[in-house]
Amino acid sequence: MSNVQTISIGTFNTWGIPFSSHLARERYQALCQSIEHSSLDLLHLQEVWFYYLLDILRTRLPSYHLAYRRGLFGPEAGLVTLSRQPLQNIEFINFPPVGAPPEKRWWKRATQPLKRKGALLACLPQWSLATCNCHLIANKADDWSQASRYYRAHEYALERLADIVNSLAQQRRHILIMGDFNIPKQSELYQKFVQLSQATDLFEQDDSPTYHKEFWPNPQRLDYVFFQMEEKREQLHVRHKDFLFQEKVRLQNGKDHYLSDHIGLMAELEIDNI
Repeated sequence: MSNVQTISIGTFNTWGIPFSSHLARERYQALCQSIEHSSLDLLHLQEVWFYYLLDILRTRLPSYHLAYRRGLFGPEAGLVTLSRQPLQNIEFINFPPVGAPPEKRWWKRATQPLKRKGALLACLPQWSLATCNCHLIANKADDWSQASRYYRAHEYALERLADIVNSLAQQRRHILIMGDFNIPKQSELYQKFVQLSQATDLFEQDDSPTYHKEFWPNPQRLDYVFFQMEEKREQLHVRHKDFLFQEKVRLQNGKDHYLSDHIGLMAELEIDNI
């Protein structure tokens, strides 16, 4: 006898990076209105760097539970997980920028603590799932080859992330891994993570970018929804998948603006317990 569970999931980088994002408060207010009226059961947010942004989420999303770890100025690594159902066993794991080039400008160095990267773990007992909200270091050289000065930092973080996924899998858990990986699908780093984690990319057949071309002249898919499940015990069916927040919206100041420099991902899943 099968027990079918349905869950609607998503991930979105909110462009809340310190001192360089635009109209953050207004964009967050519009974002919350869209989320609260959506069918999403679970949503991973990245770049919620400050507590005033977290307060907007907490105030304007009454039907969601918020999971995060407290940092100095805001949630650790800017990671917040939203769920219609309570979350348990919340844990943050830091990914130090091993091998990344040091920032040369003093204001970049001064804000480095605000730009920590890592993974936020939580459990969703209602769906028998573990969820991993992650954000990896940005590649400012737009070069993901082994010659890149960012390659080792990406490689280290992806190895750590794969270790986390495999550890959860050994505990007989089924894992959603979603977030801003900051690596393109065509890169060797992407292939390495898939091999190490044995995770399935739900958008594997789609090469559409998750970055608006207005903010990056050569946009690629940098955001991902991966699923790792206990083999032979369950079956995964993707009922529907789509992109989130692709169009400009009218903000309270009367201006039309994208909700972020990123585009979100969503999927509606059926998980069959065999």
